[in-house]
Amino acid sequence: VDGIGTAIASFFGSPFGTVVYIGHPAYKRSGALVGYSLSNGLVYLFLSWFGILALVQSIVNQATIGPIVLFVGLMVNEEALNFMPARHYSA
Repeated sequence: VDGIGTAIASFFGSPFGTVVYIGHPAYKRSGALVGYSLSNGLVYLFLSWFGILALVQSIVNQATIGPIVLFVGLMVNEEALNFMPARHYSA
């Protein structure tokens, strides 16, 4: 289902996949199913429609965003490498 969501999002111009995100392996181990991804999407849809994300972005100092995005990116990559077989590292 996550793959279908990614395919639909790509038709609307999104370059981002929805399958791998921070905490994804932990959520799968704890039994999270389609509802988790759906609820995530609905929460972000609500926050963006009502301008709450824009409000938060105007409050948060822009210089703090870069290190946070870098940290989250490193965490996603670490999780991917921890759960991926070593033979797939070169890909």
